[in-house]
Amino acid sequence: MYRFRGTRPLAPGPWPLAVSILKPVRGLDPGFREAIRSHTVLDGDYELLCGVSTLTDPAVAALQEFPDVHVVECHSKAPNGKVGVLLDLAAAARHPVLVVNDSDIRVESDYLTRVTAPLADPAVGLVTCLYRPVGDTFATRFEGLGVATDFARPPWWLAWGRG
Repeated sequence: MYRFRGTRPLAPGPWPLAVSILKPVRGLDPGFREAIRSHTVLDGDYELLCGVSTLTDPAVAALQEFPDVHVVECHSKAPNGKVGVLLDLAAAARHPVLVVNDSDIRVESDYLTRVTAPLADPAVGLVTCLYRPVGDTFATRFEGLGVATDFARPPWWLAWGRG
């Protein structure tokens, strides 16, 4: 998810834009280090902010293996813990474009260029991406399908079954 901060559109300038990547983190999942590593070798001007609720989280030691990752201890309270973390990460961000993704997301080096490209259109202020699930078993692939379709917009569902 991407969002401009402020109410005015960004001024014309060099493209791609400077980006702050906000990544809420809690615990260590399989593939965590690979997901973080993929965010440390991106093309473009960006910062990677990883938010944790406590510095005793097991993920903090793994994050410290990456010198370009900024760990932010987050204390904002919200009905949803992840939202509280995102509030603090957004407050710590330096750049006008915010990219939000989960700690298990792995990306290619051109990720920021591809996902922020729609923002070049002044009529676009928010972009979202569907998951491209990867799994070794039927269950993980089926779960990935469920997550991806949860985020599909309603017109896709309304068109289902129409000829």
